[in-house]
Amino acid sequence: MKLRLFCVLIFFPLLYNAANAGLIGGDLRFYGTVKALPCDVQAGDENILVDFKDISLKDLLLNQRSKKVPFAIHLINCNTAVYNSVTVTFSGMENRKLPNHLIVTPEEAGADMSAIALGLQTENGTPIILNEATAAQALSGSTKDIKFMAYIEGITDELRQGNVSYGSFSAVANYTLNYQ
Repeated sequence: MKLRLFCVLIFFPLLYNAANAGLIGGDLRFYGTVKALPCDVQAGDENILVDFKDISLKDLLLNQRSKKVPFAIHLINCNTAVYNSVTVTFSGMENRKLPNHLIVTPEEAGADMSAIALGLQTENGTPIILNEATAAQALSGSTKDIKFMAYIEGITDELRQGNVSYGSFSAVANYTLNYQ
């Protein structure tokens, strides 16, 4: 019994000092976000490219619009137990002369594309209002293709005055999926 007590009395102060001498600690913080997303966006649809090919100035003057070019946002791995419908909200730099149309930017320095703008509509022809959700579309099954049309619209007076350059252009729209 004396030996045990002796060992405890000798080694206890050494253990106490070792515990206090060189230990450095810190805080751990864990964080994250739990999201209830019923579908995934198909790979590649984060950045959709819509190619208008060649647009004739004559067609813009006659029809005020180019031919419509279809595009779609493809949703996959949908689970309707989470939500059962989706809307899409488009945003971007709005053309002041054509409300709810996007500004078209020339690819060549010094070119002027102010006489045209990019318009969007649903598959059935309903115009898209920028910064407002489209009508809800039901989610059924594991995939959903949300189809739209894009077109170039001319500002007739400016086209007749020659306020458009020939050449390549681009426009950017952002989309947000809103699940219900």
